[in-house]
Amino acid sequence: MELTPYLTPESLAVGLTRAAATCAGLVFTSLGGQFLAVTDERVTGRDLGPSTFPDAAAAEVKAGASWLHGQTPADERPRVMRAVAEAYFTRLGRPVHGHGLPDFLSGEFGLSEVKAHFAPDGTLSDATTGMMWTPH
Repeated sequence: MELTPYLTPESLAVGLTRAAATCAGLVFTSLGGQFLAVTDERVTGRDLGPSTFPDAAAAEVKAGASWLHGQTPADERPRVMRAVAEAYFTRLGRPVHGHGLPDFLSGEFGLSEVKAHFAPDGTLSDATTGMMWTPH
């Protein structure tokens, strides 16, 4: 992946590495100028992976978008921020609903849903939880 078009390629590389380690069920950390993906057999992947609890999922979607926001060029922001939310829900195996685009998309969690809300410039501005198909 060519990183030179991004405002801060080094920060983007760290964000992508952190996301890859998390998706693999590892813990990402750094020590000085070295970056490490740490695993401990005593800790299960369930403890490290994406959360299936709606409130935690909403916080994690916002955190993921926050890491990439500053490194994403403005003209790419709508596509990238939507991809962050959709990839998170897809990784969990949750149905994704795009009926609210461009304002929001949602991930289904049983009778609950997590809505990722987008600003007019494409920024992921909030993630909320509530009952499916209801305002929140």
